[in-house]
Amino acid sequence: MTAPQDMQFRVNLPAEWNGRALQFGGGGFDGSLVTATGNYTAQPADTYTFDPLQHVDRIQELGEIMDVTDVDLTRVQAHGGKVILTHGTIDDFITPHNTVRYYERQQERFKDRLDDFLRFYMVPGWGHGQGRFVAQYDGLGAIVDWVENGVAPEGLVARDGNPGADRTRPMCEYPAWPQHTGEGSIDDAESFVCVTR
Repeated sequence: MTAPQDMQFRVNLPAEWNGRALQFGGGGFDGSLVTATGNYTAQPADTYTFDPLQHVDRIQELGEIMDVTDVDLTRVQAHGGKVILTHGTIDDFITPHNTVRYYERQQERFKDRLDDFLRFYMVPGWGHGQGRFVAQYDGLGAIVDWVENGVAPEGLVARDGNPGADRTRPMCEYPAWPQHTGEGSIDDAESFVCVTR
């Protein structure tokens, strides 16, 4: 088996990127996509010597393709679509601040209509597929109930998916977060309320 630092992952990129690959190492994205030209054959960029100021135009180009902070939800709304947007507070790969800003832009755009088709949950302790609290919840059931029965998500509860964990937390709509009431088990969602202050 190939060692993790030698693994390359091919992803669906625009046609002009044919043959290029993202390279991930122990420290995450290492600049290979930024420095790659044509078919990917070069060694990955050295993370200790990589200077982003030498690649400003390329980084801007990649940002416009890979960043998802400008997704337009107009067609989703127009077709009766529903969105449950989640992010963890300790995501070390994609900052939760980007998702908060994205949500705020949707609020500016859709105003009171946003609540008709989107719910946003910021989950404390959840990372990028891991973390101190690995939130697992019935998102599909919530979406189906919303789309087919007109019942918007309410009172969602997440179970911690970490091995051996036996605890639950309420999923609070942003900007609320779960606060323990001072009574009951800290491992039971029923001992928490969603608060904003």
